[in-house]
Amino acid sequence: PVLTHVPPINNQVSTGSDSSSFDAFGVSGPASSLSNATMYKRSWDKLLEDTKQYIAHFGNPATNPCNSMLIIEDNHVEAGYASVFLRLVGYYGAAIHHKMSLYLVPGGAHAHWMYDCGTGESWRCYSERLVETCIEQVDHGDESASQKSALSVDTAALRFKDQVCKNLYLHRKNPVGCFKTGLDYIYTFYATRRSIPNKLAFMRVLAQNSWKSLKHTIRVNVEELVQEMDLKGKKYVGFDLRSDSGLGHMMLSPLYLEPYLEVLLRMQPDIDTVFVACQSQEVMEALKRAAGPGIQVQFLSFQTSALKELSALKNRDPYSRVRDDFIQASAEVEILRDAEMVIGRFSSSFSRLIQVMRSQHPSTMVSLDYAWQELEAGDFQNQVPYCEDMFAHPLYCARLAPTAEEYEYRGNVAIEAMMWIN
Repeated sequence: PVLTHVPPINNQVSTGSDSSSFDAFGVSGPASSLSNATMYKRSWDKLLEDTKQYIAHFGNPATNPCNSMLIIEDNHVEAGYASVFLRLVGYYGAAIHHKMSLYLVPGGAHAHWMYDCGTGESWRCYSERLVETCIEQVDHGDESASQKSALSVDTAALRFKDQVCKNLYLHRKNPVGCFKTGLDYIYTFYATRRSIPNKLAFMRVLAQNSWKSLKHTIRVNVEELVQEMDLKGKKYVGFDLRSDSGLGHMMLSPLYLEPYLEVLLRMQPDIDTVFVACQSQEVMEALKRAAGPGIQVQFLSFQTSALKELSALKNRDPYSRVRDDFIQASAEVEILRDAEMVIGRFSSSFSRLIQVMRSQHPSTMVSLDYAWQELEAGDFQNQVPYCEDMFAHPLYCARLAPTAEEYEYRGNVAIEAMMWIN
């Protein structure tokens, strides 16, 4: 039998080895500074290469056995665009590590995720399964006659429908059968998995491979929207203001927007084009006023919240506004992943998604608050300041990073803003 084609994980993630990606480091002066930057870059290249080898050790996930399945139940309550994708990649990584097939149980209601297409399938509304098949061992009584064949993951999951699945915490050393788990296990998995050479590199390889599973029609529409911006081949800096849009009136203040502009002007003074991921026309106008005439601000056309369109989904209209909003967010990812530098906040899931989708050195994305982490901060992950990360941008941390008191002030401002909104 011929296996259903599932592309193996592509470990050819760019290391960002071109020298131009280090112009922003402020290392074009003394030879000693250049030497430090070279060592800084090589340490990331080595971690990335070690991580790719680590993943390759587990083989093609399409060859994992059907009788060992990780079943995920996650209804994505209060989850946005980016957090769902990051969770999916997190589940994918855990399944690969345990050499198990992966099945995500569809939700019971489309309203649990603002971008759902009405089927409860969440990300699968727009993407094929990351791995469509698993391997079934067919025993004909004669060991020499045993065969292996590919079986759909959906079909394989049906056999576990009425079974009580095991606890993965207690049976990790003998993962045979079905194992139901959720987001809490993924937090624990990444917090305790010290064998992974580098977790950002791990998530980058898996996320960039997973992104290729977007359905053809979605990819075509995303590419068309990207082309409309006419940024290909040009140098530009990216701002992520998409997930901050919930801060409402606070984002209209120049005091809120100035840190983004300061990093741009101090660290990329020769670039005058900024692409901004944002969901608010008012915020965009405020940013243009704060930037002044010397900076060209570009953004995709504003669209209203997907939440307002959920009532129309009972007809499962494939061309609903929800679908358009998904395509816009995906186009923003594509544009920001190619920017010379991105300025955002890693307290935002969207900023964390951009970091895993980029192939440049990690320091080419600056966070104005916290360090990058795999998933949302919560009971299993504590936020730490950006400059405590081993690959934080050295020039930013030396000259522009806020003090501990400023971090606290920014946090209080955000809390006050949310209290005002509520």
